[in-house]
Amino acid sequence: MVVEQGNNIGNEGVRCLSSWLRGNTTLKQLNLGRNNIRDAGVGVLADALWGNTTLEELNLVNNKIGDEGAGLLADLLLGPTALKRLLLTQNNIVSVGAGRLADALRGNTTLKSLYLTGNAIGDEGARLLADALRGNTTLERLNLQFTRLGDEGTRVLADALRGNTVLTRLWLGKNKIGDKGAERLFDGLKGNTTLKFLDISWVQFSAEGWAQLADWLQYNTTLTFLGISNHDWRFGDEEAERLADALRSNTTLLDVYFSGKVLPQLQEILDRNAGLKRYAVNCRQMVFVWCAQASSHLPVEVIELIVEQSVWDHQLLPRELHSFLSAGEHEHASD
Repeated sequence: MVVEQGNNIGNEGVRCLSSWLRGNTTLKQLNLGRNNIRDAGVGVLADALWGNTTLEELNLVNNKIGDEGAGLLADLLLGPTALKRLLLTQNNIVSVGAGRLADALRGNTTLKSLYLTGNAIGDEGARLLADALRGNTTLERLNLQFTRLGDEGTRVLADALRGNTVLTRLWLGKNKIGDKGAERLFDGLKGNTTLKFLDISWVQFSAEGWAQLADWLQYNTTLTFLGISNHDWRFGDEEAERLADALRSNTTLLDVYFSGKVLPQLQEILDRNAGLKRYAVNCRQMVFVWCAQASSHLPVEVIELIVEQSVWDHQLLPRELHSFLSAGEHEHASD
């Protein structure tokens, strides 16, 4: 694995690295996050990786990649490739770039994980990705946190997921999804029997939206992990009890992640819920709860959630845990 994260190598550094990449036949993971790489650098990188059938993970988080760069990566995905994980968190990709990546998903048969967190693709970008999901047979993880997704984008995604039998993990948190989006999301997911992980933290549900979640949880038999962090739950005792009842009656949900304010009614139910194996009310607690129960082996979905959160707030976790989590992420990368 080559790790050049945070060294600000820029486009020129990519050019220097590319000559070595062209002749490499063993590298499986390449991390170039936080390196001030722009579209021109992505072009050089994509050219160096064209025809490469050993690299499985490409991490380009926190760079300055726009739609042109996203298109070049899309072309790479349509060529001879072994890429399984493409991390593009916090770049400058909007709907046009999302559309290019969506086109690639229609023809690609290797990519399992696509992270677009923090790119302003909006509802139009979500629509293009949703159309691609209908024909894609390999993508298992899609992260759309903080992508300016609204109710309409959520609607089209939910429609696409209704019959999807591949996607197992979906992140929709930190978006402007309201009650209408909640209604369409959970209605669409009633027809889905594959999704195991759902993060809807920091959305804009009112009591009605949380009630939609509660109704779906009582119906669902496949979800094992639910992220519902929020600083303002915007519901009262009746709605809290309804959600608590759903958590209590659901027989498959193993893990629930909260942060922010946890209502006393939910806290009480979670404390005495025999079905839930683990729950945490903040990111630090999540680390220590899972470490205590699973020695040093965190579930891959937990590692991914914590690492994603850490991208936004580097003080979120104790510094000594960052290397542990990063190592764990790569240990489970093939899961």
